[in-house]
Amino acid sequence: MTVPDFPESTFIWGPDRLNEVDVDWAADVNGPAAEIISIENTLGVNPQIEKSPILGTQIAYQNVDSRISATLDGTGIPVVSLSNSQTMIPNTLNLTSATNYGVWNTYNANYDPFNMYNGSVVTIPATGWWRIIVGQYWDWWSTGYHRCAWYRGNQWWRHDCWHWDFAGNQPGGWWYTNDDIGQQRYAHTSISWEGVLLAGDNLRVLSENGCPHTPHRTWNMEFKASFVRTVPTGTPAG
Repeated sequence: MTVPDFPESTFIWGPDRLNEVDVDWAADVNGPAAEIISIENTLGVNPQIEKSPILGTQIAYQNVDSRISATLDGTGIPVVSLSNSQTMIPNTLNLTSATNYGVWNTYNANYDPFNMYNGSVVTIPATGWWRIIVGQYWDWWSTGYHRCAWYRGNQWWRHDCWHWDFAGNQPGGWWYTNDDIGQQRYAHTSISWEGVLLAGDNLRVLSENGCPHTPHRTWNMEFKASFVRTVPTGTPAG
């Protein structure tokens, strides 16, 4: 059989043969056959099929072009984007250690193509390297603290804390506003993290109001999770 040109170059064929007129020699058919075998060895027998998607079983696209477009568009990459306009949080004097001295955040699903959020927790659908973003605003106050904490399962994973007891934040002080939103002042707690999460991990966020004002408003809350890449089997979380 002749040596194929693909993938280094394109096989040249011509001129076209005429049915029942021309005689096809072995070289005439060996060349196209070699190219077909080379294409199959390079791209696979069914290159339009994604054999190992991030989630689920293999995906049969209409053609190779559709498969490439889906890959570039990232349609198979798990992501979720959640938000909540506001929540009122009792202070820690009204809560106990059984609640971790806070309230679990609930969100609205802005974009959740893989149904990762069930109204209570975000469930990680695939083991891999993930990017997590958590953020929320707090109304201004004069003393105490506000805290958001991200949990993986029942384990505290990361947190951010805003302390109100700083110079000038008292009646008559430079920064004191006594929760006057008209002053357009507020605090912000946020978490940005990347690392390995495992399929089945449940993620949630706790809001903790450590100031004497109760209930206290937290608002413009967000939670985002995006799959970055796969990791070797057996890679530990973290």
